[in-house]
This record gives sequence, structure tokens and C-alpha cells, in this order.
Amino acid sequence: MGRRGSGLRAEVIAVGTELVQGLTTDTNSSWISSRLAAIGIPTDFHTTVADDVADLEQAVRQAVSRSGLVVVSGGLGPTADDITREALARAAGRKLVLHQPSLDIIRERFARWGREMSENNRSQALLPEGASVVPNAHGTAPGFALEIAGAQVFALPGPPHELRAMMDDNLVTRLKRMQTESAVLRLRRIHCFGPGESQVDQKIRHLMIPGRNPAVGLLVSNYVITVKIAVQAASETQADGLIAGTEREVRELLGDIVFGADGETLADAVAGELLKRGLTIAVAESCTGGLIAKLLTDVPGISGSFLAGVVSYSNDAKREILKVPEDVLRTDGAVSESVARAMAEGVRERTRADVAIGVTGIAGPTGATPEKPVGLVYIALADTKHTQVRECRFHGSRERIRVRSALAALDAVRRWAMSFPV
Repeated sequence: MGRRGSGLRAEVIAVGTELVQGLTTDTNSSWISSRLAAIGIPTDFHTTVADDVADLEQAVRQAVSRSGLVVVSGGLGPTADDITREALARAAGRKLVLHQPSLDIIRERFARWGREMSENNRSQALLPEGASVVPNAHGTAPGFALEIAGAQVFALPGPPHELRAMMDDNLVTRLKRMQTESAVLRLRRIHCFGPGESQVDQKIRHLMIPGRNPAVGLLVSNYVITVKIAVQAASETQADGLIAGTEREVRELLGDIVFGADGETLADAVAGELLKRGLTIAVAESCTGGLIAKLLTDVPGISGSFLAGVVSYSNDAKREILKVPEDVLRTDGAVSESVARAMAEGVRERTRADVAIGVTGIAGPTGATPEKPVGLVYIALADTKHTQVRECRFHGSRERIRVRSALAALDAVRRWAMSFPV
């Protein structure tokens, strides 16, 4: 297989049986790719390999056949299952040799820590013949760089605080020198809430054709649909202009389901709409257990809008704190349109907030009846003039129903706030 595309392109290999078996989450690969993208180097592949010399050697051989840059993370420790040095040496057709300066640094570090160096730490100073050292100021394992089949391969230790410092302090400079042509990568994420992924796809499908620059794609996480806009350009000005044009078109096509971009959450968007209009909010929650209040109070500065949150989980709390009428609870039940309405109106009257939310439902897995199944949720929004109640039928686990309910409530507040002038 030949190498793809023009310019320098990368592949990241994460080493560790614990990663393959799902015992530990690989955060290094995505972080490495983001740092490479920041200097104009796209990543085409992520590979995860267990602690097996032959498997890692094969993965490296495949990587260098299709990518000009390969970054390997993990497997540089002193134990028997740290096999990266040996695997890369075999892939390069070289032997491992002792790098005395690295061994001296390891010994000095242990002495400074007041600890005796174990003999197995000596293995960390073994490098493939001809490799150059990538210094590690935060641990005992040096990284290294070597060329294999015309590709540049970097090996870095697995602990994130070590790897990230080595990337920023050393590799970024080296990699910039390796680039034969100027390249800028930019990624913009436009977040939406409300419709399903297929509905968003229908509206922007013509922007998602293969080979388009900027490239447009969709990602769904926790019910938020993200439109990804990725561009590769010769300059920052050109990249920013290309992204701006596509973002403008995406926003025009999707309208008010768009609530933010990049790191902005739905709670951030709600807080922003409330604060810039000087509006206040209070919430009364049952099945969401305080999640709505938690999401809102995660936003710095929300004290200018958020007045109070009540978790009225029991019927007694609904009746005594929120003044939900006893006959309504007895006749309609705690999970009902009328109780959601009374909860929202009750907390608004007690706090004098401009808007209030009331949420009641059955998150499961117990408590359901044929008439009121798991996932039945009522969301009420009350302001000074009227109250609206929405009946929802959500699906999934208890946690997913709670999250979906909280986000739906927040989005209702966002849309309500946007009806007021700034």
C-alpha cells in the first residue's frame, strides 16, 4: 500500500493490553492527533495494539507503509510487558544498544528521589541502534525517534503528563521542520439539539460529499448532534475563510436548532441567553434529581440568572414545598401533565423567577405501568403569562432518560429566552 495524499500525514499507535481490553481509556491518541492538526499534519489512522512484540512490529510495518509519520505511545517502561523498544528495533532491522547518557540520567533521577534504581530500569536506556533521544523531563523513560522504511517514527512513554510535555517541548519543533509545504488544519464544531441525526443529514447532505474542502461530517454524543467542519489550507487566513463560509451555510440551513460551537455546551448557551437579557430562572425537578440545576450551575456567572432549584422527589415534597394540590397528585399521579405544570408554577411563584421549569417522569427501571411506561416524562415551562407542558417518550437506560430530559428542558428554556429582545 502506498502513502496517502500529499504532504506529511500521520498515524498514531497506542500500545497496551489494558487499552485493548477496555480496562483503560486511550486519551493519548486523540490528544496527539489534535496537536498534530494544530501544526497542519492530518492523522489518517489510530491503531491500538496489545503488549505483544510480533503484533506491534506488524502494526508498525503497516503504518510506515502508508504514513510518513508514526507516533507510538506506551510500552517504554521497565517491566517485561514493555515491548515497544524491541518491536520498533525489529521493524527497523536494528539491534538494541545501551544509550549511556540516558542511563546516567535515569540513575541521577533515582538518586535525586532518594530511591535505589532497580536493575530492570536499565532496560529503559536501551534504544534501537541509530535512534535519536527525545528527552523526558518528567519520567525515567526517554523517548526516541528513528526512520523506518522512509517514515519518521517517534516512540513516547504512555503516562499522559510525560507524553504531552515531550510533544510540546520537543516533537512539535522537529515536526515543523519535517513539513515540506505549509499547511494549516482547522476544525470547527457546530452543535445542535432537537431533531434526529437523519434529519440533520438531510438538510446538509450536499455539503458532505467526499473530497470536499472543507470536509463536513456528523457526530452524535449524549443527544447533541455536532456538525464537524474540517479544512486544510495553505494559510490561516485561507483556512478561516473557508470554514466561515461553510459554517454560515450550515447555520442558515439548520436554523434555531444550532445552539453553539466548539466547547460550548447547551447549558452554556442557555445561561448566555438568560444573562444577556437579564432573565432569571428557577427549576423544580423530580426524575432528573437535580441534574438541570447542576448543569446550569456548572456555568461560571450563572448566579446572575439562576435563583433556586428544588428536587421534589417525594409527593410530600411536591405538596409541601411546591404547593402541588393533593387532589391533583391523588387523581392524576406524580407523573402527569398537571403535576409538571403545578411544579413549574409553584417554584416560579416562590422565587419570583421570570421562567421556571418543572420536570416529572419515570426514569426506570421500576415504577412503570402499562399506561405510564418507562421514559414517560413531562416538562413544563412557566413564565409570568402562561405555562406550557410537553409530553415526552424517551428510551434507553435510567441515566440516558435523565440526561435526555434535562437537555430537553434546557433547550425549551433556550428557545423561550430567544423570543425576548436583547
